[in-house]
Amino acid sequence: MIYNAVNVEEIGRRVQSAKHSPRRRPYLFTIGQLSPHKNLPNLIRAFDLLARESTELDLVIGGQNYSHAGYANELLALATERQRIVFCRQAI
Repeated sequence: MIYNAVNVEEIGRRVQSAKHSPRRRPYLFTIGQLSPHKNLPNLIRAFDLLARESTELDLVIGGQNYSHAGYANELLALATERQRIVFCRQAI
């Protein structure tokens, strides 16, 4: 059995079509459901620390939003480097 199988082609398409696509720059990529128990606020904080050291690094977050409608925006509000964080469209 394969639980939570990933459609690689679909994720690649979404990342390429995302605003400010990081495909030409180094980036961190995480995929999974967007929900509070995944502790994404800590990921955002950690990325902010890394972003201070590397001006070429972006963060791509992919996955379906299982939380309330504004959760992705709440996550972005935590970030000081929010212009370098890309949500694949399904996450918003």
